[in-house]
Amino acid sequence: MKHSKRSPGFSLILSLTVMAGIVMLLVTLSAFMTVESRAVMNQQLATRAKLNAIVSMRLALAHLQQEAGPDRRSTARADITQSAATASTVRNPMWTGIWRTDLPDLPPAWLISGRADQPAGTQSLSLYQTGAAPDYHAGYWAPWQTGYNPGADTMVNLVGTGSAAAAEGNRPSGLVALPKVALPDERIKGNYAYWVGDEGIKARINLRDIRPQTDTHASDQMISLRSPLTPGYDLIKGLEALTAPEQLVLHQINL
Repeated sequence: MKHSKRSPGFSLILSLTVMAGIVMLLVTLSAFMTVESRAVMNQQLATRAKLNAIVSMRLALAHLQQEAGPDRRSTARADITQSAATASTVRNPMWTGIWRTDLPDLPPAWLISGRADQPAGTQSLSLYQTGAAPDYHAGYWAPWQTGYNPGADTMVNLVGTGSAAAAEGNRPSGLVALPKVALPDERIKGNYAYWVGDEGIKARINLRDIRPQTDTHASDQMISLRSPLTPGYDLIKGLEALTAPEQLVLHQINL
């Protein structure tokens, strides 16, 4: 009877091969689980960031409605409160202030999220009081104040260089950066920051009337601007070479 002859090291090689396969399988599973756990964590962080953004937007809307919702309110930018400052020294010029015209002695409210070292909601100044308060309450942040300087690591850009420009010449900076405010609930980790801009101070490029001004009455000219014939995009620097506005006017149809 013949017996097969095997190499003495065959069993050892086979065992090592099986062990290497098992190790490779474990490494692959570990890498897969690591990638999946990171993906889940990133998704959770993205969802939390979106929810924080929704909270910030709702708080900003509520702040706007609280301060500017009632009648007899006036809005303006913060740079009008610093008449002695220059374009390079004015502080927070793009903040929006709300004044009560029925109580002119009250200080204006500023539509921002507030200071990072104060509890959430401190920046909401009640404008429904009947008595004239001489100054802000403790912890309130006015644009001209110099006593509070948040660290750069706590700041978040709300209006960056893609939407506005820094101070140049007689033009103040249009950039807005505010510190992150912690959410009031200790069980929820997150921060928010908001700034409410005043759209009423922006120049509208669609108020362009290229018709001959034969009537010198101001009221007639104002009425004509309410229904402009063409957008005035050619007033923007860099767009002068586009189609002339006169060519975009709808021709009058004679019936």
